[in-house]
Amino acid sequence: MTKTERGNGALASLIDRIQKLYYVEAGEPGFEAIERVSGRIHAEFRDEDGRLRVLPRSTACDLVRNRHGKVPSWQAVRMFVLVCHRIAVESDLGPEPLDDLRGEFRALWQAAKDEERSASPADAETTGDILAPAPGETPARFTATMRLMPVEWGRVGARRVERAETGEDPKAAYELAVLFACEAHGAGDGEEEREKSGQWLRIAEHWKARATGKVPQAAALRLRGASLVNAARALAIEYKQAGRSTRNLFLGAVAKAEASVDSGVRYEQRQSSRIH
Repeated sequence: MTKTERGNGALASLIDRIQKLYYVEAGEPGFEAIERVSGRIHAEFRDEDGRLRVLPRSTACDLVRNRHGKVPSWQAVRMFVLVCHRIAVESDLGPEPLDDLRGEFRALWQAAKDEERSASPADAETTGDILAPAPGETPARFTATMRLMPVEWGRVGARRVERAETGEDPKAAYELAVLFACEAHGAGDGEEEREKSGQWLRIAEHWKARATGKVPQAAALRLRGASLVNAARALAIEYKQAGRSTRNLFLGAVAKAEASVDSGVRYEQRQSSRIH
């Protein structure tokens, strides 16, 4: 089934990515091999993660071919990603880092699941969210952060959301505060843009609060003006010096924050000239 036949929604994007992982990045292994490797992974990590399950060959086949036209379970997608990555590593195919891959697929799966629920509101009340955060996390905030994350952030942004949501990486929370604040100030002046800007700022405030006390820079961070520009620029420089492509995300954030500062200065100058 081609993407055109499936449509252009979030599920189609998820299945396309699954097929690319299977056919291209993992070298199209047999479904028997997938089941066998999933058994090895399950044996290795069952004491650490009781949610991992062996992936039967029939389920792997259904994932790749999407026979039922429905969003697959996250457990199945997650194990499929782990297996394909393991096979790619063992076959020396040069896969991307597992954390990035897992974050990308989690974002794609969540988007497809949200789309499915919005299309079937009656089912949404009875379908449990297998991505529900652990105790102490905030489910509503998880949904808002992932859903409102700009698409152009890609897997780099998705990985930060994942790490911040689990609480394992306070710096990711700080970086989300900076990124969402920059997006908010870079939004347009239309009614829809203003609404989205407000949502982004609220998310930025949430992640700033989560990072405060754990990341030294968080306490002094202001989600506007020169403080925000300097914070975004410092992160861009840090990742540039480390030779990581993440710098591009923060360079874009710097540009948006600087534009908002320049706009504010020009506005104040116009107001001042009118007074005098």
